[in-house]
Amino acid sequence: MADLDRLIHQLYRAVALEPDWDRARISALREWVAWGQAHSAFWLTGTVGQHPHKPVITATHPVADPLIRALTDLDLSPTPRGTWLDRLPPALSDAAGVATRGYLIDLHHRDTQLTSRLLIRYSGAAPFNAEVLSHAAGHLIEAGTLALDLLLARDGWLVAMGRTARGAGALVDASGVYYAVSPTFTRLIAEHFPQHAAAGQLPVPLDEGALGAHKVFALGSLQARASPQGPLWLMHLRAALPIDKLSPREQEVARHLSEGKTFKRIAQQLGLSPSTVANHSASIYRKLGVYRREELISQVRTDATRKPA
Repeated sequence: MADLDRLIHQLYRAVALEPDWDRARISALREWVAWGQAHSAFWLTGTVGQHPHKPVITATHPVADPLIRALTDLDLSPTPRGTWLDRLPPALSDAAGVATRGYLIDLHHRDTQLTSRLLIRYSGAAPFNAEVLSHAAGHLIEAGTLALDLLLARDGWLVAMGRTARGAGALVDASGVYYAVSPTFTRLIAEHFPQHAAAGQLPVPLDEGALGAHKVFALGSLQARASPQGPLWLMHLRAALPIDKLSPREQEVARHLSEGKTFKRIAQQLGLSPSTVANHSASIYRKLGVYRREELISQVRTDATRKPA
């Protein structure tokens, strides 16, 4: 059991030291394969069995779509937690015919809609029994979950350091299923969509046309952004602010105005004519319902320093 304890330590260390969650999963899986004296391994995470979207795939060897389809469709009955495959189907064996045997495990992620499916391939007899392999697999899955949680924790640190406009974070797939979610994000959803608070996914479908690194879209009365994170999306959510009424260019001009800059100075910095800046300024004052620069400064600075609701 000393080797198992050492593996558990290495799994959590691998994800703690790697800021990229996808690479953290690969590092942890390689540690697992080396410990288990296996040939290779494949790790799928998603709503396995429901097939709404392609799962997150982590593998120690190159993987092709036929293998993923075969692994996703494979029936584990009558032992849903794990089972030995004494002879791997052709779609799951390696091209050289070395890895002919495997152990297949399904583990559900607590409090989510997610399942991880893990296939460990062997070229001969495994050094551990099914109970030990399943126990180690449980820690691998927990380490993978920790990698996602750490991504959101680091994102939260940026908010704490002053980038409050980012809002609260969650990692979702294109169907809106949560892979990781911050407490503030959960609270926002519960406050604005109480009937969906415990659903495990966003209360409304994501519009794929709105997904992109710099696109802002409405989620009910909330403001949202979603930037790509490999096959997933890092989503930020916050309560709507007065400055959200402005176009991106108007927001830029408003921030310059709030710093006390003249039309001429703003025009030079943004590559605009002073008359264009004046037109933007008139539109900003009208949309925000303010009449003096002091009122504008108050609104812009309030928006910049406001904590996520």
